[in-house]
Amino acid sequence: MVKKPENTKQKILLLGEKLLKEKGINAFSYHDISSSLGVKNAAVHYHFGSKEDLLLAIIEENRKRFEQMIQQMGTAGHMEVWNGLQEFINIYISSIENNRQICLFGSLGSDFFTIGPKGQTSLKLLSEKILAWLSEILTEGRKRGEFEFKGHARIKAMMLCSALAGGLQLARISEKKDFYNLVDQIKSDLKPS
Repeated sequence: MVKKPENTKQKILLLGEKLLKEKGINAFSYHDISSSLGVKNAAVHYHFGSKEDLLLAIIEENRKRFEQMIQQMGTAGHMEVWNGLQEFINIYISSIENNRQICLFGSLGSDFFTIGPKGQTSLKLLSEKILAWLSEILTEGRKRGEFEFKGHARIKAMMLCSALAGGLQLARISEKKDFYNLVDQIKSDLKPS
């Protein structure tokens, strides 16, 4: 859950993330942010000297939210794995419910080679953290007999992330219900036969 902005810096950060998920990193400017917030461009530059600084802050904010979510759930060995999976899926559901935004990875994946090395590294680290956590959930669920799937858990985690991210992109073109049908199919495919 994204908290309400408390100050100008937080407002810039949240609007930057919204624009990133709606348009992509290369399709908005600091002018878009300043005019939407009713501040001068200099105010945006004061808090985030460059667009890469803003991008790094957005990725960091997403990392913090993800870590907070997994900390609240506990370790894979002590959690209800279906609840853990649903909490993860809820991240994507909130994107579709929020004006059909796409996820951070869906947005930045296509622009990956146009962002700076720090942004690329930060995004890779967040991606690895998410895949490792989801792999743990899948491994634990399979061990308990609550999930069933073939192959390695990491590959299944990549498939789930790809399906959810791609589903958000397709839902911009098709109907929201298609995304929800995709989510239902993902869960159905994991249930033991």
